Amino acid sequence: MSLKSSALQKTLKKGPWEFSPILRDLQVAHFWRLTPAGFWNCVYEDQAMMIAFVEAQSEMRQIEEKMISKK
Repeated sequence: MSLKSSALQKTLKKGPWEFSPILRDLQVAHFWRLTPAGFWNCVYEDQAMMIAFVEAQSEMRQIEEKMISKK
């Protein structure tokens, strides 16, 4: 759980989970169908890719919702 103080943590984008890195990790682990321990045992590069994918998906969903609401 040293992710909190790592360089990776400093480069992560803010999202709805920004109030709790642990909650973010749990949400990402759930999305990828991993146990929390399975997620935390991954190397930081893999964690970063999984987090980035979920963040991008969240951003795309927000953009789509804005586009739909403008119609």
